[in-house]
Amino acid sequence: MAALRDEVLNNNSVENPDHVFIHLLEVYHHSGLDLAQAQLRRGKEAALRLAADTLRHRSQRNLKQLEALHLNQHSPGADFRATSPAQVRALQQALQRVRRILATPVKAGNPDQEFAALTALYYQSGLLLARTELRYGREARQKALAKQWSEAQQRELRALNAWK
Repeated sequence: MAALRDEVLNNNSVENPDHVFIHLLEVYHHSGLDLAQAQLRRGKEAALRLAADTLRHRSQRNLKQLEALHLNQHSPGADFRATSPAQVRALQQALQRVRRILATPVKAGNPDQEFAALTALYYQSGLLLARTELRYGREARQKALAKQWSEAQQRELRALNAWK
């Protein structure tokens, strides 16, 4: 989560929203892998271990999907002039909301409680990123990925909230 928070904090980009989304998506899924692996090592609750395993598999699959689509080969800033001032403001506002979500303190407790709290923040920030891409993105593949990703995140967040 720290890497994701740092990347969002340091990203004041006004680039093509699709480029920003894909870059943050890669960081996001690596953070998801870290969260899942920590829970699988230390967690005891069976339902949360299952959620961590699902998160691990989904993150691995999505990272492979990104590689297969060669989305990480886009050159940042290529469509800078195509990004309107309104889109720039909206992207910056969305990143500010993600920053606030990721800055939410999590009470230290047992590993299961920490995982549940951190994963809820993780899913909330991911849903906001996906909604931003769906609204402002221009490339069909990234928008389709955001839609698929958002639906999976909503299901997993509902399952996590059922545990709480």
